[in-house]
Amino acid sequence: MKKPLALVTNDDGIDSYFLQVLVRRMEERFTIRVAAPAREQSWVGRGMTRRDPVTVKEFAGLDVPAWVIDGTPTDCVNIALGCLLEETPDIVVSGINLGMNVTLPMILSSGTVAGALEGAFWGIPSIAFSQNIPADEYDAVRKVKGHDPSRARDDVDVSSVIAVGMAEELLENPLGHLSFPNVNFAAGVQSDTMVEKTRPGCPFVGGLFAEPDEEAVSRFRFDHTVFDQEPQDTDVSCLRRGHTSYVILDYSILGGHRS
Repeated sequence: MKKPLALVTNDDGIDSYFLQVLVRRMEERFTIRVAAPAREQSWVGRGMTRRDPVTVKEFAGLDVPAWVIDGTPTDCVNIALGCLLEETPDIVVSGINLGMNVTLPMILSSGTVAGALEGAFWGIPSIAFSQNIPADEYDAVRKVKGHDPSRARDDVDVSSVIAVGMAEELLENPLGHLSFPNVNFAAGVQSDTMVEKTRPGCPFVGGLFAEPDEEAVSRFRFDHTVFDQEPQDTDVSCLRRGHTSYVILDYSILGGHRS
């Protein structure tokens, strides 16, 4: 029986362990193609490279056909679908992201979510995956792209298996046009961790940049206490309960219906 064809991307870069372990897990059930950024593209949202040239090179670091693209996640999916793949994939999978992508401010800024959204624009079933990482180890995990032993690496070894099953389920039960799941796995995820269908939180995040220093430089900062008052049925509260959040993002209300 022919395996379904999956295009995999992310926003942390093609050298992320979180992407690479997902690819290895998916190989068992899917034919895989990878198109992922050359470097981290977090918080770029649905940005596309308009003025600068985009370098596209074959990548030999995976056991599947792969391209490393010096652009955004949206660039990667668009170039792959428009130029690189000989046939339309059955599904676009974005992730697994290093860290959570929950609440409306983060979802709209997420390169991971944008990669799945680009697939949805092409009418392809798409799904975004993110792995929550405890705050006290996030910087260390990000520095090594998840490759060194850590609690987060243990978690993604589990969540990558779950992700394969969710991708298969989406193919069996596709959603409507411009709708796709945004899945966030909790820190400490297990194979039997509860999956909750939730909704995006919408906290007021306020100022995201520190005051300019003596060199006139203002740096990004994020205060996670903005999540403290979110309702219990939201994605971020679900993660705090130690459960997996499953949100269906429906952009059809903005883009209209297409049969």
